[in-house]
Amino acid sequence: MISALRRSSFRFSLRTLFAVFLVLALPLGWIGVQLKWIRDRNEARAWIRHHGYLTFDGPDPYKKAPLSIDLFGEQGVVHIELDAESFPPEELQTRVVQIKRLFPETQLSTRTKNVILQWSR
Repeated sequence: MISALRRSSFRFSLRTLFAVFLVLALPLGWIGVQLKWIRDRNEARAWIRHHGYLTFDGPDPYKKAPLSIDLFGEQGVVHIELDAESFPPEELQTRVVQIKRLFPETQLSTRTKNVILQWSR
């Protein structure tokens, strides 16, 4: 009799299993996407620093990282400047699009023979 009670107390339906899986999978998937964004931002920062370009990280209260990654402690970037003469135009455009996607809070500019071009959003 006791073994029958134990066996029946841990029974659940397939619908319950799917519901529990969904409740766990959605937040964990969202967290995974945000952590990947942070990893991509860190790789981009390393690439920018390696190639001699400037990033100004700082505690600017008006230039915080997007809220979804700010929750994980990611800091915002105030300004990024690229040297346009170091790249062919196609590669520069590709890099600008990547940087604007990864750092939506930043002000991005390119320098060409003492002329600074501001990239709008």
